[in-house]
Amino acid sequence: MAATEIEVKVPHLAESVSEAVVLKWRKLEGQYVKKGDVLLELETDKVIIEIPSDANGLIKKIKTPERTVVHSGQSLVVIEPKEDGADTYGTASTECNTEIPTKTIHTCLCSQTRSHRLERYEALSGLRKNLIQRLLRVHKSSITLTTFNEVNMCSVIKIRDMYKHAFTKKHGIKLGLTSFFVKAVSIALKKYPILNASIKGDSIVYHEYQDIGVAINTPLGLIVPILRNTERMNIRTVEKSISNFMVKAIQNRFAIEELRGGTFTVSNGGIFGSLLSTPVLNPPQASILGIHSVEQRPIVLIDKVEVKPMLYLALSYDHRLIDGKEAVSFLRTVKEALEDPIVLTLDT
Repeated sequence: MAATEIEVKVPHLAESVSEAVVLKWRKLEGQYVKKGDVLLELETDKVIIEIPSDANGLIKKIKTPERTVVHSGQSLVVIEPKEDGADTYGTASTECNTEIPTKTIHTCLCSQTRSHRLERYEALSGLRKNLIQRLLRVHKSSITLTTFNEVNMCSVIKIRDMYKHAFTKKHGIKLGLTSFFVKAVSIALKKYPILNASIKGDSIVYHEYQDIGVAINTPLGLIVPILRNTERMNIRTVEKSISNFMVKAIQNRFAIEELRGGTFTVSNGGIFGSLLSTPVLNPPQASILGIHSVEQRPIVLIDKVEVKPMLYLALSYDHRLIDGKEAVSFLRTVKEALEDPIVLTLDT
């Protein structure tokens, strides 16, 4: 490669992401591009990443066709710096010759029966294949246990219903339930920091900060953007950040930095109607909290049966690092904070 040429490479990917797939080229060989123009899209098991040009110039060589698996630091394309749009390589083709179909669909006919029974085969997407590999690594590299508890959500719901209109009017965003869970987790992590730790080699890494991932559903699947330093956040700032994440989820445009790291994860299966589940760890994190749908159920309160809005909590944790006593105590602290939510507004 000539000294004046520029290589555009795969950026550093998030933890637990070992590879990406070249999803689509936006520009062609011989085409003039400006600095900041999107050259291509990469797909990981977490997000689609747009790769911009680092300079004005001509695309001299595309080194990775569509559907190619790539890794951090790998060269994608060579650009020859040039300040005008003159094309020294001729006019670019109007069709990208690097494209390989992203899906292969095959239909077969079962002729052994009178009725036509069809089976449709569709190639796994790069995101789904990467997700499969990550789940297999979790299964092989950790010893996962799950502990459960239930929460009376009456107080949280009462506070939200009381202040949601004033909150929206003042801040321009809705007041949901997830922010209450994030703050309850933050309080519990301060009390039980081992739940915020991770294993690295032969050492335990205690993170003196709380970067809580919030699982969000997107058109391509579940991703986990990170709320940075939640120990410094309040209900308003948590809600604002989650609202921004939701907008980016709809547009499917997250920056890789927003997905990198994380010391704990909150996953809300309740939005899909899940009553109870066992969430899967997101390595190198050692714990994850699953929250579920609120259901009216009878409970005993001071020798009296009453119907209350109840919700199950599920905490999965890596038993190599976290003992059962710590996990159960952590989850009970989360429960107590949610049932007495005034503590969520105090700096304790």
